[in-house]
Amino acid sequence: MTIPSLGQIPPVRRRPAVHPLGLAGVAALVVLAAVTVIVVLTGRDDAPGAQGGASAGPDAQPVSNPTGSTEEICRPLVNTVHSDTRQKQLWKKVFQCSNHPNSALYEHPREGPKISFMYTKNSWFVCWVRGEKHAGGNDIWYYTQGDRSADKPELDAWGFMPASQLVTAKHPNPGVARECPFS
Repeated sequence: MTIPSLGQIPPVRRRPAVHPLGLAGVAALVVLAAVTVIVVLTGRDDAPGAQGGASAGPDAQPVSNPTGSTEEICRPLVNTVHSDTRQKQLWKKVFQCSNHPNSALYEHPREGPKISFMYTKNSWFVCWVRGEKHAGGNDIWYYTQGDRSADKPELDAWGFMPASQLVTAKHPNPGVARECPFS
């Protein structure tokens, strides 16, 4: 048996290495990543670091009175379902209202420990209830889920916001058609 010399061995032709997904697959992954970033950033309604809660959605607009007055009117959001772990029920209809961002929510409709915070400025609310008089000069509080829990994480950020934090002249807001059956 003769061993061939290097000059007698034909050169091996190598194909260039191609990523298994190909260029189209890589491009699709890049587009998917970009869309995910955009959805996350726009879906928070200016809520940096928020983990969920009462944002009314990326297409939420300030709610104004159709009569043209400056009074803000909340409006119903009917194609939503919110799971309330605190009251152990589903809310199939909530109300979108303009509110002041960075508002605190309380466990009960009165001042006390802050159980969560609402970073959004257009948020949904479930209902209103009469409670203790607050800095806004009335006793109306709105029930919702905050964007981030503070104390009592077992409440899952559900609490009461004083009416003074909603952008409206009249409380309870005529657009919030449900009085809370609890307080």
